[in-house]
Amino acid sequence: MTFALNKAGPSKIFLSYAHKDEYLKQQLENHLSLLRHQDVAVTWDDRLIEAGGNWEDEIDDNLNTADIILLLISEAFMASDYAYKIEMKRALERHEAKHAQVVPIILRPCDWQSAPFGKLQALPKDGKAVTLWQDRDEAFTNIAGGIRHLITNSRVVVKPQVSDLLPYLCDRSDQRTKLTEGIREWKKARRPFVCIIHGNDDECHYSFKERLQELHLPELLKRRTQQGSIQDFKLDLPTEYISGPLPFDFLSSELGQAVAEDMEASRKTIINAISDHKTPLLFHSYLGSQDWEPYGPKFVEAFLGFWNAIPSVPPFRIIACLFIKYRTTGEQDNSRFTEIKQRARKYLEELETTFLTYPKIHAIVLPELRGIRQQEAENWVANKRYFRGFCNRHPGEFCNVESANASIKSIYDRPEYMKYDGYIPMQWLAKELVTVLRENSC
Repeated sequence: MTFALNKAGPSKIFLSYAHKDEYLKQQLENHLSLLRHQDVAVTWDDRLIEAGGNWEDEIDDNLNTADIILLLISEAFMASDYAYKIEMKRALERHEAKHAQVVPIILRPCDWQSAPFGKLQALPKDGKAVTLWQDRDEAFTNIAGGIRHLITNSRVVVKPQVSDLLPYLCDRSDQRTKLTEGIREWKKARRPFVCIIHGNDDECHYSFKERLQELHLPELLKRRTQQGSIQDFKLDLPTEYISGPLPFDFLSSELGQAVAEDMEASRKTIINAISDHKTPLLFHSYLGSQDWEPYGPKFVEAFLGFWNAIPSVPPFRIIACLFIKYRTTGEQDNSRFTEIKQRARKYLEELETTFLTYPKIHAIVLPELRGIRQQEAENWVANKRYFRGFCNRHPGEFCNVESANASIKSIYDRPEYMKYDGYIPMQWLAKELVTVLRENSC
């Protein structure tokens, strides 16, 4: 299997091991230290997780960004549920996708040849366990030499990895324009910002939420996000609409659990928890068209009323998004859901005229999320901003825009997408674009 390791900086080496083998792992890192001093490679293992850090997230992040993954094999590794079933599984997935190189390092004798990684080239030489060598330093030196050869050999390459969000960055310019205007006005208003987003359920609402959280909002609120990223909280709407005695009752339990880990938190406790954050908080809720009748408008009004009832908090602290998803079924919308969608659209068109009745929030309705046109997909792959750093050979742009555009054209020419009249839903297009990037990158 051939990989591409054309990195401008040092290669990242992830060490997957059982804690029983800590001593042997440390000896291996000592022998890899020259690679670090020469800026050839850096190593990472779970001992680098700081106190209080989320260890699962830290491991996932580093495992998913490593160039080389070393599996430190012993009977303890084979018996470890986390190392064997989780880390090894993900490592081999990335190896098969040519996103990383997996190398088994045989520390102690055990039955490893029949394992899923058993056919991979192991170190030290001939897969002889380190503890069986008369001189262990000689074994570790052999391993370090093999890793150096792996990194410096010109035939070994790690292809650029497609981030989860990248294929969902196609277009959405109408929504961005309206959002920019709304944020600009919100900066003057200094109230909770409420944003309503609607569209078919195959337009990937959750990915649009991530786009807001990771891209648009940090750009529009630069000075407000310098101290950290925007944290998000999902607030589930009630399963059925029940009118509460006070607007704040609508989502108070969900908000208390989210920010204070207490469903019965008092209003004062909730507000203090929100105020303690130094960056904006993104709250998001979802309403399906199947829930629209008979109480859809009531849910929307209760959502607006809830945030309007929030007591005073520091400015630029609350961003609340309500996603309204129109259900699609099979090849075309079910007639009942089509009627519901039409009524919901009409309601939302008129909704902005009622926002003055909620004086303690700044609210907007974004244009409907719709399918993506071919030209918009081609503009996306040509957008240097999105592909900056994607490939080390072409750090300022996508590797091959022309061939990618040809692939995009072939997607829109397929019979299964003709029914969309040139607007392919994001759910289907994003999957196709991942293939386009992989097939046309270096």
